[in-house]
Amino acid sequence: MIDTIEYIEKYFRGNLSDEEKAQFERKCEVDPAFAEEVGLYISVRDNIRKGLHAEKKRQFDGMYKERSSKNKGATDLVKSRPFLKNIRTYITLTAACLLLLLGWMVFFTESSPKQLASTYIENNLQMLSVPMDASQDSLQLGIGAFNQQDYVSAEKIFRSLANQDKLAPEAIKNLGILYLVTDEYDKAIREFEVLSEFTNLRANPGAFYKAVTLMKRDESGDAEKAKEILEDVINKNLPGSKEAAKWINEL
Repeated sequence: MIDTIEYIEKYFRGNLSDEEKAQFERKCEVDPAFAEEVGLYISVRDNIRKGLHAEKKRQFDGMYKERSSKNKGATDLVKSRPFLKNIRTYITLTAACLLLLLGWMVFFTESSPKQLASTYIENNLQMLSVPMDASQDSLQLGIGAFNQQDYVSAEKIFRSLANQDKLAPEAIKNLGILYLVTDEYDKAIREFEVLSEFTNLRANPGAFYKAVTLMKRDESGDAEKAKEILEDVINKNLPGSKEAAKWINEL
């Protein structure tokens, strides 16, 4: 039973590979008993959705075991009946399971720093826009390469421009975004730290992007560091402050 709980929780927390996620969703479709387990998990989790620390986890496990025991007879009955006699129950369980999966994927995405960062990157950093003052063809060429997902060429171009005074901030910012998108988080953090040191920019997103990178990297202590940076972004009203205000209580 505990293994089942951990398996279901891994799905909702995004800790399964794409292949494992597909297997999980297929199991919901073909296994009514498992679909019922997932529905039970979601029902119990809703009662303690704000409790993710150890005490709440113990409460969750206890509630799950209690309700699972009460529903065991019904689950066994579903298994014992011929398929045709249970087609209505089977369809209902499957449909309910899939609908609950969709709704709760949203909930867990909102509560996970890594998923918050992933969503932000997907929605905002997959394509670069050309700055209004970007008169240099070389910078536009690098942005074009990035937008075509030719990251090798884009990296070379942005790196060559990072030492030019006029274009350095934009080139360094784009280089950091490139490393973030390609999962080279340590490199991205270094670029965003360099970007943050530019004090003459009208708007400098370096600190915010560093926080996003820490959230996405999700190593030990990263969430705490990201929270400190986001609080500073909010207090100083830096670029990204509105997004930071939405996320701050999730870290």
